[in-house]
Amino acid sequence: MLSMTLRQPTFQDSAVRHGSFSHLVTSVVSRVGLGAVACLLVLRGLVGGGAFAATGDNIRKIVVFQAGTSMQVQQQVVARSGSQLLSILSLINGVAIELPAQNAAQALIALQADPTVAAIYDDLTNSGQDGGGDKVIVITPADPPTQEFYPWGLDTIHVPDVHQVDPGLKGSGVTIAILDTGIDMNHPDLSKNIKGGYNAIAGQNSRNYQDDNGHGTHMAGVIAGRMNRLGVVGAAYQANIVAVKVLDQYGHGYLSDLINGLGWISTNKIRVVNMSLGFSETNPLLEQAIRSLYEAGVIMVASAGNGGTACAQDGGGDDGGGDDGGGDDGGGDDGGGDDGCQPSIGEVHYPAQYPWVISVAATNGDDKVTGYSQSGKVDVAAPGGSQSGPRIFSTNKGGGYGWGSGTSQAAAHVTGAVALMLQKNSKMSFKELVMLLERTSRDLGEPVERQGAGLIDVEAMINALKK
Repeated sequence: MLSMTLRQPTFQDSAVRHGSFSHLVTSVVSRVGLGAVACLLVLRGLVGGGAFAATGDNIRKIVVFQAGTSMQVQQQVVARSGSQLLSILSLINGVAIELPAQNAAQALIALQADPTVAAIYDDLTNSGQDGGGDKVIVITPADPPTQEFYPWGLDTIHVPDVHQVDPGLKGSGVTIAILDTGIDMNHPDLSKNIKGGYNAIAGQNSRNYQDDNGHGTHMAGVIAGRMNRLGVVGAAYQANIVAVKVLDQYGHGYLSDLINGLGWISTNKIRVVNMSLGFSETNPLLEQAIRSLYEAGVIMVASAGNGGTACAQDGGGDDGGGDDGGGDDGGGDDGGGDDGCQPSIGEVHYPAQYPWVISVAATNGDDKVTGYSQSGKVDVAAPGGSQSGPRIFSTNKGGGYGWGSGTSQAAAHVTGAVALMLQKNSKMSFKELVMLLERTSRDLGEPVERQGAGLIDVEAMINALKK
C-alpha cells in the first residue's frame, strides 16, 4: 500500500486569525505510499477558524469556507487575494489554491480576514523521506504468462472455486473506483472493463487517467483482470472499473488531489472504492471526506499500511520502504518475522484506520501475516505476498505484467471479493459486509490487531449468503 510518513518540518507555521497572530503550531507532513511506492504527503495541523501563515516555499493551501458560501463567492475570495485556484473540493466545502509566490503572506492574511473563510490548511508537499531522497513506486516487470491463469492469491481465498460453482457470479453490474496512479486504458486484460475515470491531479487533463507508474494497473488486474484467454484472471472479472488518478508517475501527490478524487466518486455515485494508499496519521479534512462517502453508502476498502522491520525474512514490499517510505515496493515485507523474527510494527494507516473503511492486512504464501503489515484496527487479512516467498502477479502499465507485494495488493483482493458479494446482494450495507467478511474469515492464530478476523474466504462468504 502507498503510505504517508510523517516528518517534522523544518519550519513553523504561524496561525493567523482575522489578521492577528495567535499561537504557533508545528506542521506535520505525511507521505502517502500506494501499494508500490506512491507517496502522498499530508500536512496535519489545524487551528479552528484560523489559518497557517505562509512560510518558505509552502504556498499550496486548502481553504475551507463557511457553510452556505457559494462557489462563485469562493472563487471571488481566492481571486481577490491574488491566489490561483487549483481545484474545487466539494466534499469539504473548500478549494485548493496556490498563493502568489511574491506576496504569499499578505495573500494568506487577506484570505483569513475574509468572513467567509472558516480555516486554511497547508496542502501536502511532494518529498519522499524514507531512506533519503524521493522514492518511486515500482512494479517489477515480468514476461507475459504463456496461458491465462488465476494468481496464487486468488486461489488462496477460493475465488476460482466460486467462479466454477456459480458461473454467473463474476462481479457483473458492480462499479469499482480505484484511487491510485491511474490504470492502463489500453491493457488487453482491462480495457473492456474500464468505464471511464478522472484525473484529480491539479493542473493535469482531467480526462487523462492513463497510468504512468504501474501501481494502479497492478491493483486493477487483481480486482478485475478479464477472462480473455491471456494474462491473469481477476476476482471480479466482469466488474466495471473506473480509474481515479490521485498520484503521479512517481507515486507522489497532494492531499487536495486525493480529496478531489473522492469528491468525483461521490458526484458519480460509485459504490465501491479501493484505496491502496494511506497516511500515517489522521487529517481532519481527509476524515471529513471519508465520512461523507460512508454516509452516502459507499463501500471503501483500504490497505492497512506497510512498515519497516529489523528482520530480513519477509523480504521487503515492492516499494522499497514500506508504506511510510514508499508504499508497497520498498519496505513491504521487510521484516517478515516468519521464522521467529519480531517485526517492528507500526499503527494502521489512514484511511484504513477510520471506522468507515474496511482495513486489510497482508498475508504471505504460508498464510501468515507478513512482517511489514501494520498493526491496530485491522478488519481482515488477504494475500499480499513477500519478496522471500511468492509475490503477487498482475497487470502492469504498457500492456504488460509484473510482480508486486504489500498491503496494497491485499486490499485489492478484498475489493474483488466485495464486488462479488454486492453482485449477489446489492443492498448490503457496509456493516453487513464487514460482518460477513469477519464471520467467514479463517482464524490464522495471530493477534487480532495483526490479522483482524483472519484470512478472507470468498467461497465461505458466498455459502453464507446462500444460507
